[in-house]
Amino acid sequence: MLTETKTQRVERIKQTKDGLEVINDIYVYAVMGLEVDPDDIDRFKWYGLSPQDKKLQDKNDQTLYFTLCVKVQAGQLDIKQLEILESISKDFARDTAQVTFRQNMQFSFIQVRNLPEIFRRLDSVGLSTKFAAGDVPRNIVSCPVNGIDYDQISDVRPIVEKVNKYLDGNKKFSNLPRQFKVAISGCHTHCINHEIQDISFTAVKISQTKTLFDINVTAQNNSKEKTLINIGQVTASQILSVVKAISIIFRDHGDRSNRDNARVGYLLEKWGKEKFLKTLHKEINFTIRTSQTNELVEFSRKGHLGIHESTVRSQSYVGVKISQGNLGLIGMQNLLLLLKKYSANTIKLTSNQNIVILDVPSNQVTNLYNNLAKIKLDTVPSTVKDKTTSCTQ
Repeated sequence: MLTETKTQRVERIKQTKDGLEVINDIYVYAVMGLEVDPDDIDRFKWYGLSPQDKKLQDKNDQTLYFTLCVKVQAGQLDIKQLEILESISKDFARDTAQVTFRQNMQFSFIQVRNLPEIFRRLDSVGLSTKFAAGDVPRNIVSCPVNGIDYDQISDVRPIVEKVNKYLDGNKKFSNLPRQFKVAISGCHTHCINHEIQDISFTAVKISQTKTLFDINVTAQNNSKEKTLINIGQVTASQILSVVKAISIIFRDHGDRSNRDNARVGYLLEKWGKEKFLKTLHKEINFTIRTSQTNELVEFSRKGHLGIHESTVRSQSYVGVKISQGNLGLIGMQNLLLLLKKYSANTIKLTSNQNIVILDVPSNQVTNLYNNLAKIKLDTVPSTVKDKTTSCTQ
């Protein structure tokens, strides 16, 4: 009998039962205490659950632990949501909590028996784990200070919301060849980390009254170096249509024989830009404009760290560095105390695994800033430290 390759196994599992359909099984496993079927362990990813690296647990501990990725749309959390995440870290995740590249929050040491209660708590504040992992469209990445940054090129919050709403949990795209990562940015510092996205839309000022968005596809050459291939420009109102079209093209034509090649960039390189665009144009009712890849800002300027004046009157925002995204229980508790003390209510998780406190009263911002250092949260770290990141979910 021939042994399945990893790719063949994953494709068989997805064909046998859609990843979205495993949710009922999760509750059965949790309530009945049954051993989880190995195929279902893979399907758990569709609800943000990945088997935890056994190196993180004691040698004598044979418990099946998962990492749980909580999807945070637009990376935005209010105090009530933070309190729920803090309770999950404390009660079920051994005080772990990590900000990810996709502006999500991830926990370790999660046991299946605790999932119903975890899901209940998340649902009570409008959070979910659906499509946080697996061969699906992932959380849309965007600039954390969009809408409140004086220097932004375009406010893309409504677009991000529309694209997230369309893709989130959409069964049309619950069986892609692999993960599909999209970023949309109106930021002048290009903070969305284009190189780890499959496709990215970057605002470009054409004139005083006209803004377009460069479409970049991330490809990888034989030396494993990532390059951006610009395929044109669109208007803000056309972004959702392009995302829909590329999702369909990737679903129907992406490589299902080799997971190492199962990304949009590989398909573009295999077909060539001309064929890719021709296929794309068959799915949309407008023509993508020709453009040249705009020059992207160097990494050290992308963090939105420190104190900045907000476009919201009498408010400021403060960017905080979280080393490798590891906020942890203590970090969340300290952050919550500061938010409440200084009348701030909202934070954004960033694609550099940091945090931005959005709505600090300007007359309190210096006091809050000084107290961040006391709880070991950096606001102006070194460039080397700022480049230190880890989790990509």
